[in-house]
Amino acid sequence: MSTDERSPQQASLEAEIARLSALIGLTPYQTPDFTYLEGATPAMFVDPDGTLHQRYFERGELVTERSTRDPDELLYWAFEAATAHVAHFWAEAHPEEPGDHTTRKLSLLHALHPHWAIRFHGELTSPHPELTLPPPAPTFDAPTPPRPWWRRLLG
Repeated sequence: MSTDERSPQQASLEAEIARLSALIGLTPYQTPDFTYLEGATPAMFVDPDGTLHQRYFERGELVTERSTRDPDELLYWAFEAATAHVAHFWAEAHPEEPGDHTTRKLSLLHALHPHWAIRFHGELTSPHPELTLPPPAPTFDAPTPPRPWWRRLLG
């Protein structure tokens, strides 16, 4: 979609996504965006009526679709997924560091918006007594994780 075809709401969300991604050091291929690639996950888009959507695909099949009219909700969904990806690779690269990928994800979400960390902490399905709020501040010295296969299609 060209810049002229984007809604003002999508343009505003893209600017906020770029700002938040820079805060936690996401690379371009870790940054959530509105680019749809068939079979890629997640996919975000804005309906002409302003409804915001996030769809998850796996192997080309729609797994989950969520819709909202709240831009903060869409941003939470986007960064909940992005920080999970980054935290997973960070935990693998730093097995000697205390905590696990859940701790790392909580730290990243807290760095973005403390209320997102509180929400994520409350949504955990299994208890993590070691997780405290606020979490430790994240460090940003992790090596770049492998590029997801579907991002290579972008060039």
